[in-house]
Amino acid sequence: MGTSELNILDFHCRRTVLTVAFVLSLPFYVSRIVITDSWLFHCSRFNFVVVKLSDVQFRVINAEDTMSVQNSLHQALGMNQYLTVAVSLPEDIKYMNFIFKIDNVSMRDLESKLGQDRIEFSSEVRLKMSLTDKFIEAFLDQAKKNPRYHSYVKEDLEPCLGCSEKLSNVKLWRKCDVLGVDGDENVPRSSCMPCQCRPMWCVSCMARIFLAKQDQSIPTRWLEGTCPCPTCRATFCVMDVALLSFYDEDNGV
Repeated sequence: MGTSELNILDFHCRRTVLTVAFVLSLPFYVSRIVITDSWLFHCSRFNFVVVKLSDVQFRVINAEDTMSVQNSLHQALGMNQYLTVAVSLPEDIKYMNFIFKIDNVSMRDLESKLGQDRIEFSSEVRLKMSLTDKFIEAFLDQAKKNPRYHSYVKEDLEPCLGCSEKLSNVKLWRKCDVLGVDGDENVPRSSCMPCQCRPMWCVSCMARIFLAKQDQSIPTRWLEGTCPCPTCRATFCVMDVALLSFYDEDNGV
């Protein structure tokens, strides 16, 4: 491999990556996949594969339900399904095709990274919706009901610090002191504080950050909780999450 090819790989490795670590049948046999915007790296005990992502095919061939009592966090997040994914490589290296297992929550991240049309599902496989997915939907639904934030210049916005894929589309803008909790103007959430940070996150990543600060054993209380701003640590609740006004235009709201 020449210097120019190494420089290309170095450039892509510095960009956003998705890393999937998985364990096969033996406890000492651990493989790792790293996916960048354009490349897939697969490192196992016996092989190391570097291939253009556009030349790879993914197919989910099996799904197993699991409810591990040993990991309450996984239960709380709805990690109740393991999917077996077959990876098909180009013809000249197809002898290195491989499979891996991934939980249903991480599969959503993989779909987000690759695009849903890049992953084929066998007809008998159905991907379960996790509690994390349901929470993100509920978080977004509440954000859509909150006042929009207009004081920004779209051209100055940068990609989300979390996923680096979506444009930053949310601002922490304290409004619960006006709106009250659950719409009750007489019950302000006094623990929330003003946040002076510029928009730096997308609403999905902000929902995941918010969820990570909640008591994972009580899903029914997640939306009622608070969370520190990931940058300035100011406390906010879901009623302080303001979508930027361009969100409506881009999503047909």
